Amino acid sequence: MLRKIMLTALMLTIAGAAAATALPCEVSPPFQAPELDPSSLIAGLTLLAGGLAMLRGRKKGGAGE
Repeated sequence: MLRKIMLTALMLTIAGAAAATALPCEVSPPFQAPELDPSSLIAGLTLLAGGLAMLRGRKKGGAGE
């Protein structure tokens, strides 16, 4: 089993090196990341907290059970 894993890793490494040298490398220009204003950040955190609260509630079985 270990021999198969090592052989697979070796083949992937060789294939990656071959693909990296065969294709021309084009450098793309850097792009700017979107800025988060405070209201977007609070809205995202609220959605995250609500989703986590729903998942925690489902694990306990909910109020109906």
